[in-house]
Amino acid sequence: MDTQTPTYSDDELTAALAEHLASLDRDDSYRVERVLKRSSVETTELVYFEGTGGGSLGPFVRKRIDASAQIGGAYERLFAAQRAGRRFEHLPRIVDCRRVGDELNVVMEYIEGETLGALVDRLGATPDYVRELYPALCDAVGELHAGFAMAGETSAPVIHRDLKPSNIIVTGANYTP
Repeated sequence: MDTQTPTYSDDELTAALAEHLASLDRDDSYRVERVLKRSSVETTELVYFEGTGGGSLGPFVRKRIDASAQIGGAYERLFAAQRAGRRFEHLPRIVDCRRVGDELNVVMEYIEGETLGALVDRLGATPDYVRELYPALCDAVGELHAGFAMAGETSAPVIHRDLKPSNIIVTGANYTP
């Protein structure tokens, strides 16, 4: 007799199957407006959620991440913190985060703005906006670390390993050359 095989009740299996099917339905309800970025392990898309009655919501950003790459865990942790009631001022709200087969699907609010990289390309590196943006960037990173502690998580803080100008969206800035 195999004592290592877990057993599940019919109710648990039914609930798990219903959750899986619902996630597939949600995934099929997104209309891809355009691909924002593609790499060997991740596709980032601008999407709209299409309702059954013909209406749509959006735009949203959807990241489809290859689960075998073992990246994306920070999205799951951020989503859990947001579901636990933590609100972040400088981070996008995650609408949905789930694993489907070999993919981690993350849907988050679309932040309208210009990347820091595009801003620097357009204006050059001027001290005026550096003085304004650097403290906000530090606040965002600090908020990420403090946010998980406030949500009751005791594991190590998130370390953003891809913090670069092309991954920072500047909103509300009115910079001209």
